[in-house]
Amino acid sequence: MSGLIEKRECPDGVEFFLDGRQIHDGDRIELLLPKGVWLPGRFWRSGTKRRPRPELTILVGGPWEAEVGPGLDLGHRTPVVAIRLLLDRSILRWGSDGQKTIYIDKA
Repeated sequence: MSGLIEKRECPDGVEFFLDGRQIHDGDRIELLLPKGVWLPGRFWRSGTKRRPRPELTILVGGPWEAEVGPGLDLGHRTPVVAIRLLLDRSILRWGSDGQKTIYIDKA
């Protein structure tokens, strides 16, 4: 299933939900791009507890990949880019642990 992120007021502050399930920092989700392409990443919250901003972080490729090898994990130093998710426009779905690569046509 896919859908919009839902923002809810909870006792501990604002929380985000997808398909009725709460999204936690580090959860794998995918963002729908044009032409039905899904972009995998991890969910993170920035901002404050009362005014959080939902974001999707995506691993960025580059020369560092040769140093790390197939695991692609530098811990906190792994290069990522963050995309701010628009609550009323970002179509998302829960991510798949098996999906490691995405190819996007440059057309």
